[in-house]
Amino acid sequence: MHKLKLLCPNYSVFSDKIIFEFKKKFDCTILNIKQNKFDRICHNFDIILLRHTHNIKYKKNSNIKYILSPTTGLNHIDQKIIKMKKIKIFFLKDKNILKNIRATAEHTIFL
Repeated sequence: MHKLKLLCPNYSVFSDKIIFEFKKKFDCTILNIKQNKFDRICHNFDIILLRHTHNIKYKKNSNIKYILSPTTGLNHIDQKIIKMKKIKIFFLKDKNILKNIRATAEHTIFL
């Protein structure tokens, strides 16, 4: 069976445990690369795992099917690619988990 190809352009922002779990399920390419290299290769993958460290720009010929972004916003992802390519995005907006997460500023004040 063909495994989906996953790209993570900045492995240092994810735990080793998460990377290990993804490697069991997907054909993973886990790197620490700059934006210009990410722009050249990201559209060759089925899944992109990223935070705000990299931006996904629209490209007509893209293989991206899923974007996994443990963030509350999508300002690092060109909205045109989401609409035109019908990419499924998984991120934290409107998830129940956010009810239990406090803002960094609030946490700092309490400390």
